[in-house]
Amino acid sequence: MEHTPIVVVANHKGGVGKTTIAVRIAVEMASVGRRVLLIDLDPQGGATLLLHGHALGEGERGTYEALLGEAPLVDVAQSTPYGPDLVGASDLLARAELALAVEMGRENALRRALDEAPANRWDVVILDCPPSLGLLLVNALTAGSHVLVPVMPSLLSLAALRVFNEATTIAQKRLNPRLRMLGYVLNQTDARERALEEARELLRKHGAGDGLIGEVRVDARLRGMDGLKVKDRAGDDLAKLATDIARRIELPQL
Repeated sequence: MEHTPIVVVANHKGGVGKTTIAVRIAVEMASVGRRVLLIDLDPQGGATLLLHGHALGEGERGTYEALLGEAPLVDVAQSTPYGPDLVGASDLLARAELALAVEMGRENALRRALDEAPANRWDVVILDCPPSLGLLLVNALTAGSHVLVPVMPSLLSLAALRVFNEATTIAQKRLNPRLRMLGYVLNQTDARERALEEARELLRKHGAGDGLIGEVRVDARLRGMDGLKVKDRAGDDLAKLATDIARRIELPQL
């Protein structure tokens, strides 16, 4: 899958809406005919819950087995009613970093799994990453081609970006020269908040990649599984964002 775009949706700061954005982008891309694979790298399994309806149960294989080389990626990918294929997370994924820690080339586990998949199986792969700077995120940055960073318009969320940007730069220099920063998505925005314009300006001036590339307005209906079906203002923002990302990562026109 050397030429397949792999979008890493990540931020080591929790609570920024990373999983919701990853899932909704995947659903939007699939809705216009893209063949999309979403890999849930977060032991919390939020993307799996949204797309699969429940965490992987006993006998269901997913991200853990693919990372440890126990099953080919193509064998653990499942179709979902929302369009994207899913490699889901189970409770075992919480043990993956410990299991990988003793392996040679542990940062390349995900890249190896992706490289062994058929080259033309998917048009784009989206990685939903855990809120940490651990080995699962390192695997994502080593395998990915582009990084998308959801961020909240708050001081704490913005302040955390420096550390994340440094980690991405190190991964690019030492592990994955093809990795590129797409930019930031401001999530849960509310035009009534005075901090919003300050956040916009900061990301435009000092952000990595193309800086601020999108905003998603606040909408309580996104918080449940029904949010994948709802047509709302946040959904409109995410549809626009998915279209823009497809252009930026140079997906062929359908």
